Amino acid sequence: NSLELISTQDLEGNFLSVNETTIRITGNSRETLLRMNIADLLVPETRHLFPEYLRILRASGRARGIMRIQTANGERRFWEYDTTVRTEGVAVPVVRAMALDITERLRSEKALRASESQLQVILESTEDGILAVDRRGRILKTNRRFAELWRIPPSSMGGADDQALLDQVLVQLCEP
Repeated sequence: NSLELISTQDLEGNFLSVNETTIRITGNSRETLLRMNIADLLVPETRHLFPEYLRILRASGRARGIMRIQTANGERRFWEYDTTVRTEGVAVPVVRAMALDITERLRSEKALRASESQLQVILESTEDGILAVDRRGRILKTNRRFAELWRIPPSSMGGADDQALLDQVLVQLCEP
């Protein structure tokens, strides 16, 4: 029932067992996966990195990172993985692998960065001074025009203490 992809592999990367999530996300049957190597799932342009992954895994007993895989229908996805080698209590070392499909999270983060970039362009294109704060008084966004209108040196804007910057504006508001 785990949302994580869970599998065991040998030290060459050949699948020994897979859970239902691995089957669902890869689009391969259990029988097909059990005849595959994890390298077979990697997107072709990253397969050359697989020997280095195996080297790290064998040397340290653990490998972690993000891999790009290709599903049975050709869709490319991102997995954040954590693998460990188990040697105790087994006749042959076994790699225990857990991965989380982070494709949608990465897509959302990319879309958020794009929208933030567009918002900054809009903020800078207006002649209005804009300062956006949250309910706690923390500055979320501001634009160049805001600094100009309130005679705040640009050096004071980047990384400025939110309360000090707001106090500076309030002082100016109270001046006759």
